[in-house]
Amino acid sequence: MKLPRALVVFVALAVGLGLTWAQEPAKTASERVGEETVDLTKIERKILKKPTYETKKQEYCLLVFGPEAKLRVWLVLDGNTLYVDRNANGDLTDPGERVPIGIHGSFPAGDIDDPFAKTKHLNIVVFPVGKNPATIDIRSAGKYRQRCHPKYGSQPSPKISEASCMRGRQ
Repeated sequence: MKLPRALVVFVALAVGLGLTWAQEPAKTASERVGEETVDLTKIERKILKKPTYETKKQEYCLLVFGPEAKLRVWLVLDGNTLYVDRNANGDLTDPGERVPIGIHGSFPAGDIDDPFAKTKHLNIVVFPVGKNPATIDIRSAGKYRQRCHPKYGSQPSPKISEASCMRGRQ
């Protein structure tokens, strides 16, 4: 049975419009800026306990997770070692927080539990060597890949170290 051409066009148009209305439109960068509820410049940047560093100069970066930036993870680059405050307690001397350099100059930082979002941020890899800003690659909740390019600072202070916000979907 052959349908009239006008009917086929009408059905196709109706289905297309229905699909368009069912989808939430993508937000532009300027629309997403308004979602930020925390002023990242006002976040306290304090490391409670530091390891004995191998080099004279370290580079600092603070990763914050979620719209309220509740989970705060320090990254400290010390030569061929990256310290990751994976339990976000400000103590970089805890077991498992020292990450040696891996292949291609990257640091396989592993996973971070996020008790606030009740999820895990998986497969965190930091690519800082010879690059500033660095590249940090994270798979949030095992599904949503995020990448940021923070600039490391020479001190853990708001004026020098950058806080990079990872907006994991929950």
